[in-house]
Parts: sequence; C-alpha cells; structure tokens
Amino acid sequence: MKHKYIHSKLNETFAGFEELEFIIPSVIDEDHDFIPPWYYLLHEADQELDSAMILLLAGMYKDTLRTLRSFIELNLFALYCFTKNDKKDFRRWLLGEQETPKKSILIYTILKNNPRIALLDKKLRWNKRLCETYKKLSKFVHTQGISNSFISLRNSNTIIFSEMGIKYGIKYLLDVIQIISEGFVANFPIALQPLPLFQKFGFSGPAGGFLDVWQVEQVSKIFPKRHLIKLQSISDHDEEVTSIVESIRSRPDLSKREILESLERALKCFPKEKDKVYKMMKNGKITQAFAMVGAIQKAFLRATTPLLNEYSLGIRRTKNGNINRK
Repeated sequence: MKHKYIHSKLNETFAGFEELEFIIPSVIDEDHDFIPPWYYLLHEADQELDSAMILLLAGMYKDTLRTLRSFIELNLFALYCFTKNDKKDFRRWLLGEQETPKKSILIYTILKNNPRIALLDKKLRWNKRLCETYKKLSKFVHTQGISNSFISLRNSNTIIFSEMGIKYGIKYLLDVIQIISEGFVANFPIALQPLPLFQKFGFSGPAGGFLDVWQVEQVSKIFPKRHLIKLQSISDHDEEVTSIVESIRSRPDLSKREILESLERALKCFPKEKDKVYKMMKNGKITQAFAMVGAIQKAFLRATTPLLNEYSLGIRRTKNGNINRK
C-alpha cells in the first residue's frame, strides 16, 4: 500500500510540474521576442530532473541527490532572472563572461525585489526550507562524512538496488519539486486560477501564461493541503491576477461554429492527424478527438519552445558542430 501511494504521488507531482511549465508567459515584451531568454535555464533544469529520475532508477542514489542540487540552482537562477528582468546581464552569463551568482545572492535579490516571493517566504518559510534542503543535498556533493557517502545509501560497494536509497531519493525528489513549484506559483500567482480557456479561445488559446481548469487541478496536487491554502491566498489576493482573471472570464464563450473553425486552423499545423481527428468526430467521439488535438498541441509546444529559445539566443549548433552565437 505504501508503494502504491509513492507511485501515485510521484505521478501526480510530475504531472503537475509538467503543467506548471505552461504558466511561463509566451510574450514578455518586444525586446524578448516570443520567449523570455531565461527559459533556457528552465529547460536545463528540466533535463536535470529527467537525469535525477534515471539515476535513481539505475541505483545511482548519490548522483540523484547531486543532480537535484543542480536542479535547485538552475531554477533559483531562473527566478532571479525573472525578478531582475535584465537581458544584457543574462547574455553575459550565457556567453561565459560572468559567473553564476552564489545561492545567497540569488535568494537575497529575489526576496528583496520580488514582493510575491517575499510574501511566500513570510507565509511558508520558503527561504529556510529551501536552504535546509539545499544544505542536505550539498553534503552528498561534498561527501561530508560516511552518512553522505555512496555506501550509506545502498550498503554496498557496488551499484545494487537499495530500498533505502530509493526511498531517500524519492523523498528529496518530491521535496525539491514542491519547493521550486511554490516559488514559481508565487512568481506567477495566476497559476492557481482555473480559467475556461477552451470555452473562450477554442484551439487558438495563448501558448503560455494561463492554465485551464484541469491544469490547475494537476498543479494543485503538487502541494500538501496546508501549503496549497496559503498559496491560493497569495493568488486570490493579487490585484493584477484578479484583473486578468476577470477580463478572461468576462469574454463571451465561443459558439460551436467558432470552436470548429479554431479546430480547422489548428489542424493546418498537423495535417497528418486531420483525417484521424475528423473520423473520430464522425463516429461520435468528439470529446476524445478534441482531447487528442489538445495533447498534440501541448506536445508540439514542449518540443519546439526550447528550440525557439535557442534560436532566439543564437546558440543552436550549426552543421559543422559549432555554436552560432549572435
């Protein structure tokens, strides 16, 4: 029963974290093109999370914990960049001309200049919890004593399955995702406002910056109830969020014809799926067909956003393997 709970919690947490990616605004301003430049950090962090999970399943428990520390650092740096909103400073870092700020500087800058995360810290001791977790993970990075060594996690000199190692890794995996997610929900408090995006936009909704009702439900499952209540309070009492939510909810719902027109426009981007979707609809499987198109759109965004970000930053590799820097 315990293992079933862990499996369920892992699935819920990862599903919620994946939906939280879509809260990043797709348009910041003209200077930042379509995607904020520091999206690069989030993509790097996402790959660290994938690596942590693979390492955990491979029995490399200490490496999992070291990777999770890197995951924290990258996300903290991203929150720092969202707070500072300094493209030139980020560019210098990206080109290796500037060192990554120390964790203490990242947190100090965020709490001093980001009132939303400062409020989060006040309500949930965010900084203290993050630093405590980071410190524990750092002990494994520096092998601080026998209790933070390879052998302590698997009681063996070789790579073997260890229930203790798995449990330890999963505990920190869930803790780290929760703490980082709290930071992003506080930074983008509209993340906990369920919006009827499909009714208002059909298949032509915004690429980022807002979540539909079911997405908010997924994100909410990341947090324990006590934390969710306080995060919801931050979201509900944010004046900017209230204004945006009211403007979207006050829009008229699309008619059936308008939704079908938006479906046609969407399928122009995925011509190979067009016949399959219309066949499903002809057989009365309209809900399934709509869900399929929505899933295809999301998968497309997940796959292309990092590439667009890299092209925008001028760091895509050319055919000869070199990075074409702008």
